[in-house]
Amino acid sequence: VVVVGGGNTGLTAAYLLTVAGRSVALLERDRCAAVDTGHTSAHLTMVTDVRLGELEKRFGRSHAQAAWDAGLAAMAQIDAIVRKEQIDCGLEWIDGYLHAPGPDASKEDLESLKEEAHLALELGFDATFVPSVPFMGVPGIRFESQGRFHPRRYLAGLAHAIQERGGQIFEHSGVEEFVEKPLGVKARGHLVQCRDVVIATHNPL
Repeated sequence: VVVVGGGNTGLTAAYLLTVAGRSVALLERDRCAAVDTGHTSAHLTMVTDVRLGELEKRFGRSHAQAAWDAGLAAMAQIDAIVRKEQIDCGLEWIDGYLHAPGPDASKEDLESLKEEAHLALELGFDATFVPSVPFMGVPGIRFESQGRFHPRRYLAGLAHAIQERGGQIFEHSGVEEFVEKPLGVKARGHLVQCRDVVIATHNPL
């Protein structure tokens, strides 16, 4: 399997594939965890950029719930990997907050936050409306058992585990072309043949 992209998604995919016994080559155009993943807030949460209420309107309640459930599953996966591989990345469980946009929250902002908290609670998530978010002093929602870790330490541990299982990681190896017959990718003038390709880049190729 060729995995394209050496961020959290790509390294996780490569790790899980090596655990499953697959032969893996990961190609990263820069350095692993150097772009989007390396500049995150290191906050792990099931809360998406699009509000839960908006997800429900667009896709229905069950699909909205599934999106947040996927976030919880991702956090559980990270926790399981940290424990199994004994990765020292400072993973800890903390409260997460979604708060009003400014100091002068409107009545509409308050109602929106209360509705969001109520919907999250209805769908089985630990969410509570709070009148004052710590350090911000504005109304918001508290989400229990969210995560925080050091992403680069975590991904360094993942990379080590991948290579320990025979996986190969090639940095400074941007994919230049996809080939169908035989299936493979071209990088740095070389053809890497494979049975499957996983695209794990921030922007589609």
